[in-house]
Amino acid sequence: MNVSGLNYIVALAKLGTMTQVAEKFYISPSAVSQCIHKEEQELGVTLFQYIDHRMIPTETGKTYISYAKKILAVQESTDRKISSLSQTSDALHIVLAPLHEDYFKTQILPKLGRCFSEINMVTTTINSRMSVEYLLNSIADIAIIPLPYHYHQTMLEGIELDHDRLMLIVPKAYLLRITKDTPRIEDCETIPFILLRNGSYMRSMADHLLQTHHIISNRIYEVDSYITCREFLESGRGATFLPSHLLPPHADEQFFIFDPEPALRFQNKVIFPSFSPEHDKLQRIAEEIHTLWQ
Repeated sequence: MNVSGLNYIVALAKLGTMTQVAEKFYISPSAVSQCIHKEEQELGVTLFQYIDHRMIPTETGKTYISYAKKILAVQESTDRKISSLSQTSDALHIVLAPLHEDYFKTQILPKLGRCFSEINMVTTTINSRMSVEYLLNSIADIAIIPLPYHYHQTMLEGIELDHDRLMLIVPKAYLLRITKDTPRIEDCETIPFILLRNGSYMRSMADHLLQTHHIISNRIYEVDSYITCREFLESGRGATFLPSHLLPPHADEQFFIFDPEPALRFQNKVIFPSFSPEHDKLQRIAEEIHTLWQ
């Protein structure tokens, strides 16, 4: 369970309804429901029961929530410390898209820290659009995010790290009930979709493709990352978009894989503000990230 999920569960215990939790966090009630259902399935317990039009924690749920509150308190304390560190003059604030968080923190950051041992590096994981806003408003120094090839911002510059494309992945069980012919993207209109939350460039690419093929799904599960998209896909919750390198093993055995035309290509880039007074230092760091990424 990620921190967002813990927040949803604690909020549900306090507010009592999925709708109120959804309004509080600006997500859909179905996203809240799916998150809690997934956690209950993984734990093999029931956390809430529906009584008098409210979701009430079970005894097990009360125990879970008490520990969830402690975890969130630790997270809040950690965030405060990181925020304090980021205010120091030698701090470098790096924002990461969820797609790159694990790889950067485990494979790149330790080596980068050794190359620039005099710099305190702080990372934050947020969506790609918000990352750009952080850079433009001098809240962050460097961002590592996926961007459409057509994206251009005159106040930012950067280096391409690699490139990929989005694939539409659909469980075969859904489409075989709809058509016996070779499936088309248009056949996906009646099935549920698992999509990144609104606010990222990648979600915009997916939305544009669905609109192009006149697909308006009434069931959308919004999630935080492509890892969660893949987990939901593998559990049969619906169709999703995935970068090609994240396709499940032997994907063609269980799923129809659509490579749309025109291709949904994107580039992973390290970007930084061209107007920064520390431009030269940021460029050296970006170049080193590019070297380590290869």
